[in-house]
Amino acid sequence: MGTDGDERTLSIIGLAFRIAYLLSRHFWLAWPLSRWLGLALFVLALWAARYWWPNLAPATGFFLAWLAYVAFLAVAGRSRFLHFRPRPGAQPHTDGPVPPLAKLELVPARASGWFAVEGQGQYYVDLDADFETTGTREHVVLARVHPSRLLLLANWPSHEIGWWYIFVEPSAIRGLRLGHLHFGLKPRLALRVDYSLKLEKKERLESVILTFPDAVNLCRVWEDLARDAPPAAAVQGGKSCRQKGP
Repeated sequence: MGTDGDERTLSIIGLAFRIAYLLSRHFWLAWPLSRWLGLALFVLALWAARYWWPNLAPATGFFLAWLAYVAFLAVAGRSRFLHFRPRPGAQPHTDGPVPPLAKLELVPARASGWFAVEGQGQYYVDLDADFETTGTREHVVLARVHPSRLLLLANWPSHEIGWWYIFVEPSAIRGLRLGHLHFGLKPRLALRVDYSLKLEKKERLESVILTFPDAVNLCRVWEDLARDAPPAAAVQGGKSCRQKGP
């Protein structure tokens, strides 16, 4: 269990990652806002060097801010704009038994991962989504990209608006982990599904991170996925949700 200081630090990181993601996904004049902000800091450094010459202290400050900003964007990008903190040994639990998912039942969720539609792929974070399992036991995440505007100036690319999907065959499941998703100021209990993704002749390990409005639906999805996980898959804490004691 982390300390209060650790929690505050992760909350700040989650908020910073959320801001960086929104800046990178909203465009103005063909550039994301994240690039415009970086350009503005660099231009300010050049302007300060000329305006206050030979005093380079202001220009140095702007230049260091630009370097820190570029470094942060690189770190955020490598982290996929989120932080998933596993809870070792933890297991989903509820106050009582949970009903199993019905075939094609849609469970509301928020989803982060590599989505695809009509041969195109794109990584998204925290999309409005539903989870379902088909009659063939294929697990599907159906997510929606909604129109969005930021700072009354930049827009989400119009060609990305619509439905995006993640398909996970039972044999592709490599692991299930419970943890906290840090994306924004408030951490959320989340389920991470590691799976093998086939792209043409290549195969790579991907993860989809799901959050739910309540523990019951998280447990139902956990048990549904764990039921199909191959024996070699790393299923944290077992395949059944734990019930709280009286």
